[in-house]
Formats: sequence, C-alpha cells, structure tokens
Amino acid sequence: MNIAIFGINHIISVSLAQIHYMNNDKIYGVYRSHLSKNEYCDIYLNNSNFFANEERINFDVIYFIAGFVPRGAYNVADGRLNEINVNLPKRIIDQFPNARFVYLSSVAVYDGQQDKIDENTVCKPANLYAKSKLDGEMNTKSAKSYGIMRMTSLYGEGIGDNNFINRAISQAINKNIIILFGNGERKQNYIHFQDAAHYLFAIGTSLNNGIFLALGEGNYSNKEIALKIKSFVPTLNIKYVGSDDTPSILYFNNITTEKLEYTPQVSVNEGIKRILNNV
Repeated sequence: MNIAIFGINHIISVSLAQIHYMNNDKIYGVYRSHLSKNEYCDIYLNNSNFFANEERINFDVIYFIAGFVPRGAYNVADGRLNEINVNLPKRIIDQFPNARFVYLSSVAVYDGQQDKIDENTVCKPANLYAKSKLDGEMNTKSAKSYGIMRMTSLYGEGIGDNNFINRAISQAINKNIIILFGNGERKQNYIHFQDAAHYLFAIGTSLNNGIFLALGEGNYSNKEIALKIKSFVPTLNIKYVGSDDTPSILYFNNITTEKLEYTPQVSVNEGIKRILNNV
C-alpha cells in the first residue's frame, strides 16, 4: 500500500512508519518545513510537493498527525488553529478522495467536566483549540473512508514534560522529589506513543468508518503514578501540598476495542521503565 503520514517528525509518526515498514508498505513522510529523517520512510515530501503530486501517486491511506497545538494558550485566537487543524484536512480529502483518511484528534473535544468518558460521550469543547479539533473531525467525516482517533495524554521516552508522567519522572531524576497537589487522588489516562501508533495502524487498515478512542491500559491517580516511579527510584520523596480541584476523568473504550481488536501493549510500569532507561 501507498501510505502518507502528515507530520512525519512526530514521535507517533515515526512509530507508525515503522509498523507500516514491517508490513512492506511504501511510506511517504510529509512535513511542513523542518525535516528529521527516519529509517522507515521511502520518500519525503514537503506540503507543496505532496499537493503537486507530480508522480500521480494513488494513496491508500493518509494519516493526519500534523495538528497545531498551542501549548499554554488553548483559548487564544490563532489562525493556525483553523488553517492546520480544520482546513488542511479538508484540502487533503478533496484532492485524494479515494484514500482512507485518518485524523488524529484529542479528548480535548470533551469539556473535561465529565467523570466518565467513552466513545458516545457528548462533545462540548471548552476552548478554541478543542473546537478546532472538533471542526477538523467534522471535515474528516466528508471522506468516503475515514477514521478519527481521539487520544488521551501521550507519554513516553523522548517526549517533553507536558504530561504528568514525563514531568514527574523529570522531577524524580533532577530533584529526587515528586510534588503532588492535594491527596494525589486525581485520576487520568495515559497512552504510550507506541500504543497510539498501533491504534492508528488498526484504524488505517480497518473497514469501519467512525470515531475511535485510544487509551492506555488503565486510569491511574497521580499518587499511583508517583508510587510506580518510586518503585524504580527507592530513595524518591513524594510530597503533598495544597489542594487539587481538577476533577478525575475515567476513560473507557469498549466499542473501540471490539471494532479494532486492539488493546494497549505498553503498561504504565513498562512505559515508566523505558523513560528511566532513556534518560
């Protein structure tokens, strides 16, 4: 199959390319400006060359990983939200109507106030970023063959500290302490980037159109994560301060599991171990 991956520099994209490489597919890595090559892509195209399509490539699957995430400014107006998250997917679908289109979305499309979330939970985006992802989903549904993957908090080796697990491990390594707010009982779901890639592959090769919820292997509290890290770093101190008013959210994806026949393979324990081994 001819596979195009928009946003080839992303760590998920590299893992996804590896999976398709093992499947003997031809992989086209698409990038906007900066390019970090990997060993799995056959051809690299910038956005302009992709749309020019001078070789008249018939893509079987196009993955859209290249979303714009305004870190720390989720409710600030930015033209890139619509340009990249909403309009670019529609342009791809219009130009390559016969390809299966897979859009990487986010659980941000929910308002974050529900205590339990599954594939049927009503979306109520609470900021401009979340709205742009939901609008991108709507455009994705115009494709003849499509899959939308909503993903929880991504973590893993080589990922920055914008998630609790990577951030807590950085604290443990650099300061030998993890600071938890309140009693540390707030729960969340974390997905390792390799599992995210396998979910995407399963969606890309599925015959089902629809929305899929990609989760890690369990819902864990901050305290549980800290104790798991401490099991690898016995001298680690865990300190509780102040309060935490952020609600716990429990995620369930029975529908996705049944349709894709995939369950996450990287446990949180294993994911933490891999991060520590790659520091």
